[in-house]
Amino acid sequence: PFLPIIPSLTAEDEKTQSFKENAEPVAPFQQDISVREEPIPALPDHTIAGKPVVRKTEPLVDLIEDPEMQLQAISWSADAGKRMAIINGKICREKDRVGAYVIQSINTDDVILSKGSVSGKLVFKIR
Repeated sequence: PFLPIIPSLTAEDEKTQSFKENAEPVAPFQQDISVREEPIPALPDHTIAGKPVVRKTEPLVDLIEDPEMQLQAISWSADAGKRMAIINGKICREKDRVGAYVIQSINTDDVILSKGSVSGKLVFKIR
């Protein structure tokens, strides 16, 4: 009689073989599942979620060319009460007086000052 040669199984192969023999058959999906994505309507640039966007525009102001005024640092916060600037070595907040000027606003890149009815901005100077 002819006996087939069966390769020897390792312990790992035996575990896999045992698992395959004892595994439950998996039925294919009974229904077709498809994802239908509705297109998102394009909104004009001036609206977000259907609400109009009002862009904040700063009034154009000239640079202050006063050699006595030097902006050294800005600490900006969304909370106006926490904004600070260091001007001429002093910590200043909005509405403070610095020399002949009053600080109108502290922005991320500049400080708006006024002297009487004239406004100007103080920026960092490159040395």
